[in-house]
Amino acid sequence: HCDRYHDVSRRIVLIGDAAHGTLVFAGQGMNTALEDATLLDKLLFEPGATLGSAVENFSRTRVPEMEAMHKLGLLAYKSLTTPPARWRTAYQ
Repeated sequence: HCDRYHDVSRRIVLIGDAAHGTLVFAGQGMNTALEDATLLDKLLFEPGATLGSAVENFSRTRVPEMEAMHKLGLLAYKSLTTPPARWRTAYQ
């Protein structure tokens, strides 16, 4: 997990799977990459924006959203791979 997706001094911004991988079965990889690109474009072209302020706002916005997406994906995966309790007791 990253606490930011940028490094202003190196002029680097990570977007899409480079910044945050998603579980394959969730089918959100391309969607999150497009959301990243759209938000970064918006932030870069806001009046008065600098590269530093834009990427700082980008990380501040996307990091919590992607952490939530990751947690949701893990919960969904666990629900798909863990049989219900009634099944476990019936086959033990």
